[in-house]
Amino acid sequence: MVLSQGLFSGSVTVGRLFATAPVAATNSTVARRLGDRFADTINAKDYGATLDGKTDDSQAIRSAQAVAGLNAVSLPIGTASIKALPDTMSGRFNGEGRLRTGDGLPRGRMFARRSTEPTRYSNMGDISTAFDGDFSTVHLAIEHRIDGDSTLTRPSSNYAFHHENSAITVFCQNKSGYNALSNDQGGRTGCAAITGRIVQEGQGDAAILSLGGTVYGTNPGSTHFLANPAVLLMFGDVFGFADGTYQQVDEFSHNDYGFDVAVSSTVRNFYRTNDAGAKGAWWVATRYQSSGTKAVDVAFQILGRWKNVLDTSNMSTGPTKAVATLAAGQRIYLNASNPDFYSNPAAVRVGDVWLTYNPGSGKVEIVVKGAPVIQASAQGIEGNVLTPITNIYKESGPISVSDLVAVIEADQNRHMSIGIGKNDGHTIVIKCLGDGKVYLTGILDNTKDNILELNSQSSMEVLSLLWSSNYNSWLVLSRSLSNLRSATT
Repeated sequence: MVLSQGLFSGSVTVGRLFATAPVAATNSTVARRLGDRFADTINAKDYGATLDGKTDDSQAIRSAQAVAGLNAVSLPIGTASIKALPDTMSGRFNGEGRLRTGDGLPRGRMFARRSTEPTRYSNMGDISTAFDGDFSTVHLAIEHRIDGDSTLTRPSSNYAFHHENSAITVFCQNKSGYNALSNDQGGRTGCAAITGRIVQEGQGDAAILSLGGTVYGTNPGSTHFLANPAVLLMFGDVFGFADGTYQQVDEFSHNDYGFDVAVSSTVRNFYRTNDAGAKGAWWVATRYQSSGTKAVDVAFQILGRWKNVLDTSNMSTGPTKAVATLAAGQRIYLNASNPDFYSNPAAVRVGDVWLTYNPGSGKVEIVVKGAPVIQASAQGIEGNVLTPITNIYKESGPISVSDLVAVIEADQNRHMSIGIGKNDGHTIVIKCLGDGKVYLTGILDNTKDNILELNSQSSMEVLSLLWSSNYNSWLVLSRSLSNLRSATT
């Protein structure tokens, strides 16, 4: 187009000509005026905003927002200074520029403020109605559909997951950071691919992330629920490619800052109404699966101070009344310890006192230092059950005469002696625990109806046992006693 000098006069300008002249974009079918095309985006500068960070742009921002209505106001590169965020301001602002309030603090690059109730609500139960609401202050309203039987590929066996089919994909690669210590996590940096924080100053609930899922249909011909479609609200993999690195799925810290607050760290609500077990279906609240060639150190670890570790006082059990289930031969240790409080669950010392069911004998056993001290069966309680225990000997020396049990802790060698003179009708049980040897010297003189029972799990050795003028007296050796050197009567 050629323009000649003097062709236009009065208020007609070249700029107005271009604004009113229809222009068709390359490969488009409809010509539009440039003024209309510029108006497709509500630019704050078109309403007088300077975005120089010094001039008060409050009025320009209000004017732009009033025209935008449900649409977003674009902020070009720069800073729009405004006095405050008045109640009349609402809607969305985005772009390379930013709003900065009178306190000198910048607002988010994508800023939205909702101050009135939405004019319409959507129904998230179906994708066709999920966005039929007032999304005027929602920055990202994404409708992501995947159609076609083979769009997600059709693997014959292995699991297939492709990021290209996700609505949002984030890949954050970190080659920075610092660890100051060689034996702890102090002096450590952190970063995140996605960061969120919420401040609740209203009523009701406020959440960083709200997830929901619905699963329909089954796999024709399937015989097990694992072969049917599934909904996973979150899932992923973590890989380690260097010795000594650390993997952790999540960590949240609760702090009351001196206020009496309520905390429930993790809650799972279950509403089951059908337990027929179709196609093997079952419900499990938490499941840990170890499928590697080496055993995982600990499945569940608790540190620090707790009033109760497991509370089932408000739980209703099924017909078996099961609170815990153990396979035959598995143990509950009663004297386990871990000297490494924070870092090494593998350092647990399981101890030598446990409760177990012995499938060989068919008895429930309480085992102390490798010796079953209490054995319970359908016939009753058996074994080394004599109570109360009042005499515990930790060093060598004489054993007092008593109808009760004398327990010798024989972690080291012990030299013990016992003597009964003119005392009738006593039952004396010598029970030795530990790995040390016990050298016992016994003298029973002019007594009757006495029983001396040697019941030991240690390598007890009886050097001399003298019986003189005794009748109806018995020496009882337990099945575990070994190395009986001499007994003289």
